[in-house]
Amino acid sequence: MKGQAQAVTAVLITSVVVGTVATSYTWGVPLLEKQQSQAELDRTEQNVLGLYNQIVEVSQGGEGTSAEIDLFESSSSDTRVRINEEQNYIDIRKRGSSSPYPVDTWTLLKGNSLQNLSVGSGAYARSNDDLPGAVLVRSISADEESLVTYRVEFRNMLADTPSGRELSRINLTAGGQTSSSGSTTIFISNQGTAWERGDQGVELPNQEKVPRENTELVLGFR
Repeated sequence: MKGQAQAVTAVLITSVVVGTVATSYTWGVPLLEKQQSQAELDRTEQNVLGLYNQIVEVSQGGEGTSAEIDLFESSSSDTRVRINEEQNYIDIRKRGSSSPYPVDTWTLLKGNSLQNLSVGSGAYARSNDDLPGAVLVRSISADEESLVTYRVEFRNMLADTPSGRELSRINLTAGGQTSSSGSTTIFISNQGTAWERGDQGVELPNQEKVPRENTELVLGFR
């Protein structure tokens, strides 16, 4: 009986060990790896939101104002930053083992609407209803790996003034290379404002031409 009891105990211990190892895997990926990936995405999200806030702060500081922000401290090739001057946004991409974000759809992290964004519609957003830009995120999953794209984008903002309707926009321009991977610090510099008026104004869908004040920001990688 004693020998049988020892055998049963050994089987139970083995079962517990196997069960513990099995529970440390979710969707085929070690739980620790998932937790590390989640922590990295949390840090990246906070850095991206910080980048948006820093850009807005520099845009409001006047010509000559500057700042810099560290997006990634690691030199890993799993991270990449790209500036799209034509559509006025910055993409921050990160690969990982898992993602908490909805798949194949853009989700707002900051901002009230997709108005006048590259993934939205409309010629402008209203300054009393929305923010001058937005932070979005999109996740793509394949083969137990996820690619998360954060986007910081700025748009036309329409305001009613005593002299009539006016647009304003924060313009993003790359001061050199348009992309960087691994460890990345972004430098932001306010180059002043420029107006588009008269025939150079922005034409709205109703064919009305509206003046636009552009705050020119130059972005560089370090």
